[in-house]
Amino acid sequence: MMVGTAPSRILLVRFSSIGDILLTTPVVRCLAREYPGAQIHVLTKAAYAELWQNNPYVHHIHTFSGNWSALFAELNPYVFDWYLDLHRNLRTLWLKARLRHRVYFTYPKYNLRKWLLVNSKWNTMGEYSVPLAYFAQLPIPYDGAGPDAHFAHWRGQVPGPNGNYTVLVLGAKFRTKQAPAPRLLQVIHGLQGAVVLLGGREEVPLAAWLMEHSDNKPLDYTGKLGLGESAWLIRGASAVVAHDTGYMHVAAAFDKPMAVLWGNTVPSFGFKPLYPNDSVAPVLHLSVQGLSCRPCSKLGHDTCPRRHFHCMERHDYDALCAWVNLLLP
Repeated sequence: MMVGTAPSRILLVRFSSIGDILLTTPVVRCLAREYPGAQIHVLTKAAYAELWQNNPYVHHIHTFSGNWSALFAELNPYVFDWYLDLHRNLRTLWLKARLRHRVYFTYPKYNLRKWLLVNSKWNTMGEYSVPLAYFAQLPIPYDGAGPDAHFAHWRGQVPGPNGNYTVLVLGAKFRTKQAPAPRLLQVIHGLQGAVVLLGGREEVPLAAWLMEHSDNKPLDYTGKLGLGESAWLIRGASAVVAHDTGYMHVAAAFDKPMAVLWGNTVPSFGFKPLYPNDSVAPVLHLSVQGLSCRPCSKLGHDTCPRRHFHCMERHDYDALCAWVNLLLP
């Protein structure tokens, strides 16, 4: 099958996680519009299936829970005209060797360039963007509309605050991507109006500490809401403060004003939030400049390798709060 031939069945693979999957949604949308007769299948981890459940461009959702035999039994009856490997690791390459497909697409991860950036601080990445790198390898154009957020369980009855509020996203997969507790408390005290804390079960102890030491008690939803409910609160917020984490991409998908705290990672790794080309939402990226140790990893660490954690300690948190407060009606 030639690449120029319209595909009838497409498999897109991205196992995890929230932000990474959201950044693949423009590919699905543009594929569906370019090839309206094609069946689009997606493969992801079971924990993230909700990100696809209400997507009108997806025909089949396949989930992986660790059982390869069950996965192959589910996928082997299909012949995929296009296999889009948007995860690109050993597992997806092994899957490629086992599945019946005609044309294979993937994208450049530039791991050597990332290694150079981490270990020598030599930045050859330029304006690298993972979602735009997808389109650079595909015979379809990007429509400029940003990521989609079709969640299965928006909860209009979530008891959020009345009026305007700011969502403070506590979580990050690695501790060096998350601001220290005293700095987060400084943000809570500096923000005007209601503040909503969002995060998973891992952030519950942090949220409890913040609640205990906060004079203006925020609304704490950490560990209490599913993905859809959390997305609903982000959708209704006047502004969002987030780290380099999945909910940062949820906020971008809803075109929300946002302040992003960058710690040990940098936007050059390709995961800067993707907004629609015509977006007018203000976005503030905070990065501590002039640190010889940053970035110290393309992912993150449990603790700062230098023990000073300057990449998060030295942000101007008062300026962040002033910037967000100007956005509030």
